[in-house]
Amino acid sequence: IRQAVLSKTNVQELPVEVRTEVSEAPDDDELAVLAHLETKSLRFHKEGGRNQNTVTFVSVVFDGSGKYVTGQQRQAKVDLADDALPNLFASGMNVKITFQLKPGTYTIREVVTDSEEHHMTAFSHNVTIP
Repeated sequence: IRQAVLSKTNVQELPVEVRTEVSEAPDDDELAVLAHLETKSLRFHKEGGRNQNTVTFVSVVFDGSGKYVTGQQRQAKVDLADDALPNLFASGMNVKITFQLKPGTYTIREVVTDSEEHHMTAFSHNVTIP
């Protein structure tokens, strides 16, 4: 994951969409990174008759000169019975990570990977905090 975060190479092995929202605040503005994973492609292992996988979402913020500013990681642990999988496949998986940032232009690096097949998606996009 660390290598993918620091890389400039885009990888698309999982169907992930990311959007950002900026909310103004008195001190630092809040940047929300909203990731959506289409879960139909996920594979699971069975344990105790349940379907399991852990999806890791990493969002990292770099400043305009490429220096690391901040980053966060979230893990979504899936532990579902067979009859609950269709709901997960229909809705997908959503993760929200927020950052407090001063005005400026930033590069957001998003990395998503799963624990079963170790597929990965990694890409960057720019965002401006007014």
